[in-house]
Order: sequence, then C-alpha cells, then structure tokens
Amino acid sequence: MIIFKGLKKLLGIEGVVVEMQIPREVKARHDNKVNGVLHLIAKGDIKITSIEFKLIERYKKGRKDVKLIHEYLFGSKLRKQNFELNKADKRTLPFDLPF
Repeated sequence: MIIFKGLKKLLGIEGVVVEMQIPREVKARHDNKVNGVLHLIAKGDIKITSIEFKLIERYKKGRKDVKLIHEYLFGSKLRKQNFELNKADKRTLPFDLPF
C-alpha cells in the first residue's frame, strides 16, 4: 500500500482537489483582471509552498491529422504560500489575476 501511495504522489494523482469560482465573463476594457476564489481540499497530508495562476487561450483549427492548437498566455501570477493541509482539510483563498 505504501508503494502505491508514493507512486500516486510522484505522478501527482493524489494531493489536492482544486476548485475555482470565477465570473463567466470579464470585460477586458474595464477590469484587466480576473477575480475569483480558489477552494483547496486535501486528499492527504500535504504542504503548499506556492500556487501559480495562468490565463491561457487555446485556439484550435483543422481536423484530425492536420489539427493545429495554438496557446496564448494572457496573464500569469505566482503566489507564494506556506501552509499545510491535513487529509480532508479545506482552505479558501481569494485571488486576482491581471492580464
């Protein structure tokens, strides 16, 4: 059992469930940032040292073998944190992401 737990942790399968609450629409001309709330739910004992937010637009064109996917980074923010979550602990963090 311990071997599988270590393997899950290595692959990033076990750790934290992340839920985000963000508005459906953001007016770029007025706000220039996205405000939201991040909900973290621990699946095991874990230490959080940082959280990185990225706003990426994916543009897909073409079909099957000639399908192209472009990604455009509109904003990113690294938030330094330092806290621990025990199994089933919940933490709510408000955030803003300028773009």
